[in-house]
Amino acid sequence: MRNILVVCEDLRINNSSAGIGRSKIINTLAEVANKIDVITIDNFNYPITWLPNNVKITKITPIKSKRYFWDNIPKIKNFYNYSKGYSKNEHDIISAYKTEIFKHVNDFKYDFIYLLGSGSSFLPYFIFPSNKIKIPYVVNIHDPYPMHLYPKPYKKKKHIFYLHQQINFNKVLKGAYKITLPSKLLLNDLAKSYSSIYSKGVVLPHIGTDLIGLQGQETDDIVKLPKNKINIIHAGNLLGPRNPMYLIQAINELNNEVVDFKNNVQFTFFGTFNKAHKKLIEETNISNIIFNEQRVTYKKSIELTKQADANLVIEAIADYSPFLPGKVADIAFCNSTIIALTPKVSEVNRVLGNDYPYSAELDKVYDIKKVLLPFLIIIKKVIKNY
Repeated sequence: MRNILVVCEDLRINNSSAGIGRSKIINTLAEVANKIDVITIDNFNYPITWLPNNVKITKITPIKSKRYFWDNIPKIKNFYNYSKGYSKNEHDIISAYKTEIFKHVNDFKYDFIYLLGSGSSFLPYFIFPSNKIKIPYVVNIHDPYPMHLYPKPYKKKKHIFYLHQQINFNKVLKGAYKITLPSKLLLNDLAKSYSSIYSKGVVLPHIGTDLIGLQGQETDDIVKLPKNKINIIHAGNLLGPRNPMYLIQAINELNNEVVDFKNNVQFTFFGTFNKAHKKLIEETNISNIIFNEQRVTYKKSIELTKQADANLVIEAIADYSPFLPGKVADIAFCNSTIIALTPKVSEVNRVLGNDYPYSAELDKVYDIKKVLLPFLIIIKKVIKNY
């Protein structure tokens, strides 16, 4: 049995997909570890009830370092950011992690340290490698980093700020014992920029597992699925590039072309949506499409995933996607059907297989209809016993 120190940037199970994914990794590690200590930022106020007893959580609160009048001068402020690859506020966060990490490794002997980032942030990673820490560390890369290494349409223009981040990140990876990534395509992409990934990279897909002790909340009741209907849901945020316009068009056309499609099939979206989609969603007046801009708890999300006849996985309109959304693991674990609206060349399609019948590109209305209609017929005959 091993003793593991986990440095985790996000444990907000009800506020972020990162919090969900990191919690599942920690929960799985706890099954094979004697002791797990977790260091995370203090950015939520509800109790952590979903992790086992052998997991001890330490929350840190960054202390704001001294600021000077020139810190408010944009050119000087930007010079600091560009030279370091992070801002002074981010420096304070790194310092807080560093203090707590050293405290833990001085007080206890760990077999290894596991670094889990969040979103486009990998701040505690930059404490490593350190001559003062003799413990091997494992790095998890959940997304491309920095932003100029993202695929289109997320890709940002390369500039000195990102180049500094890449140089610093390369040092982190060179010192790592192993590097885990959730996607084979992501591993292949990033290995072109970070040669250490070729020898140290391991594909560790997102995990599907039961988290015991999850708590709900009163607002969960806002989202309900109608009985006696075929329910297709989308759980999670609709980011800007995840444009639902073509899906809405496909549903509307099926409503007009197929008898009783509108009465039998209900599409429910819950979670926040990008302001770019606000007008489209407000103007969508289709009775069998419901948008709930309400983030339910993870507990409720899993309940709805199990109840639904199918779950939508929506990716950006693009030629290529190396991402494996965390919800894919949840849907599979709940034994529900995935309807994947994803680029032809994507990690989602690689995992589902070339012959998977419920996959189409997000901007192809005709193909989306071809996916939805046969699915409807099968569900009616096999599941609903029509």
